[in-house]
Amino acid sequence: MNIIRTINQNKLQIIAVIIAIIIIIGIIQTLNHFAKIENETSKNTENITQIETKDKTLSSAISNNNTKTDNAENYKKVIEDFLKLCNNKEPEQAYAMLSEECKETMYSSYQLFYNNYYSKNFATVKTYTIQNWINSIFKVDLKEDILATGGKTTGNIQDFITVVSSNNQYKLNINSYIGRRPINTETDIGEIKFKVIKKDINMKYEKYYIEVENTGNTDIVLDNLNKTGTMYLQDSNEVKYSYINEEITKELLRVKSKSKAQIAIKFSNSYISDRELEKIVFSKAQIENNDNTTKEIQFEIKL
Repeated sequence: MNIIRTINQNKLQIIAVIIAIIIIIGIIQTLNHFAKIENETSKNTENITQIETKDKTLSSAISNNNTKTDNAENYKKVIEDFLKLCNNKEPEQAYAMLSEECKETMYSSYQLFYNNYYSKNFATVKTYTIQNWINSIFKVDLKEDILATGGKTTGNIQDFITVVSSNNQYKLNINSYIGRRPINTETDIGEIKFKVIKKDINMKYEKYYIEVENTGNTDIVLDNLNKTGTMYLQDSNEVKYSYINEEITKELLRVKSKSKAQIAIKFSNSYISDRELEKIVFSKAQIENNDNTTKEIQFEIKL
């Protein structure tokens, strides 16, 4: 009876205590709930950040979207395997990873690869970053491994490496060589027939292989090389890309009467994947007449 009397006498205080306890429990549960949400959000954000950091190198550096390039993980792994072979002093195995076109165009022998690429770039161990540029082309930045060199550095090296498929295997085009494209277009201008056979694409230039047949009775010279910019590529926006005067002479550009000539010309043309190139123009070609006079003519060769 005393307990009941005590409860009755202190009913309001007891109710207040119970309410206070309920409120405190509610607050604790609410705080725990929000803490749990915050913790999960933090983990999710961390995971997303890690994914974004990982995927960033697999998305095109020059594209406006962050879409990962198809097969980017496989491409990147092949490049990493090549760089590891170079760092591990296994240049012969690294050379075996090059495409046949790359070997033919850049390094026709293992010794050329060893002297002109491997020795220059991997005289010391390199750290590297690999970033997708566009499609299967990756930008590779090589840096000195400070731990391996004792803090000495000789400068950074940048390369563009392209992954290509050959006989169900991935192969590499290195030293900014992107690849070869067949063209096989023909243009007839009077007694002169032009056939553009193919081109080799580099990040900084394109090299075109052209067969010229002269069925006429006089020699022709495609350019006398007296001025620059008279041989050029032209795109659909009428932008011109001049030839690069490397190993080109007037005699190499001469096509004698009743004969054929094979000509290879480099044009300055920084790589843009979606550019539409329309023609090669020889704006100062010459017909050499039998009386030693010349007649200037322009040839426009479709691509």
